[in-house]
Amino acid sequence: MSSTLSPPPKLLERQFTPIQGSGKYGLVSYPFNKNTSIPDEEPELILIFGWMGARVPHIQKYTELYNKLYPSATQIVVRSYEDFLYTNSTQFYKEMMPLAKVVDDYQGKRVLVHVFSNGGCLMLTYLVEASHKATPLGSPGKPLPATTVIFDSCPGSGDVRSSMRAFTAGMKNPAAKYAFAALIALVFTVMRWYRILTGRSGDHFDTMRKGLLAPAVLGHSVPRTYIYSDADLIIPYKTVEAHVEDSRRLGMTVDVEKFHTPHVQHIRGEGNLARYIDIVRSAWKQGVSQS
Repeated sequence: MSSTLSPPPKLLERQFTPIQGSGKYGLVSYPFNKNTSIPDEEPELILIFGWMGARVPHIQKYTELYNKLYPSATQIVVRSYEDFLYTNSTQFYKEMMPLAKVVDDYQGKRVLVHVFSNGGCLMLTYLVEASHKATPLGSPGKPLPATTVIFDSCPGSGDVRSSMRAFTAGMKNPAAKYAFAALIALVFTVMRWYRILTGRSGDHFDTMRKGLLAPAVLGHSVPRTYIYSDADLIIPYKTVEAHVEDSRRLGMTVDVEKFHTPHVQHIRGEGNLARYIDIVRSAWKQGVSQS
């Protein structure tokens, strides 16, 4: 009787461990040889903000890519979950503060920041907010340490349809997907009427978009690269382009790269991986030249 052997699973060059005290949000991976000196032209930290509901194997496509490009850098992954809408804020920031402390240790160092989708953008702003909450009273909070920032498939506007697609993209069960989409629609409706009745303007996503333009969150001297797509069904490309124009009006150095690929899947397709790698390298060189 013959049998067919399956090929062994691909071994990952980077293994991640939870950042102590950060709950489910923070993962860290140190280079294989911590004693190896980091070349002056390479990042000391690569900080990745994953898209909402992204599973670790999906994010590892990028961590492995970065390991090949910059093997001496420490990598930190900040994960984003759909349940932030109903998570107790006190507990949330309690878990974000240890993560913020680890990231703040890289103030003044070479840091490459890579942000995926609205989920990643939200977590970036929340991380900086957690850092500011931990700052002694009367002391100004520092922006996120960054030499360059890459936005992949973001930021979007957070309209109801886009949000429903984003929150349910990782769900496999059709019934659960439908139920959660209905919950999102209900939450957005309640929030909208609350803002109308209280005379308030804006929402999570308006605050996020404005926060990404604020020097207290990301320094205006930090160059930014927007990677987006006119085939993205979750984040309409025009919302990204609007943020690009806002950044330019504030005097920031901005590069844009437009694809015709699905949401957060711009490395797929013929020639796209090589193009994506070139974009990352160019963004990093730009950041180093301006730091």
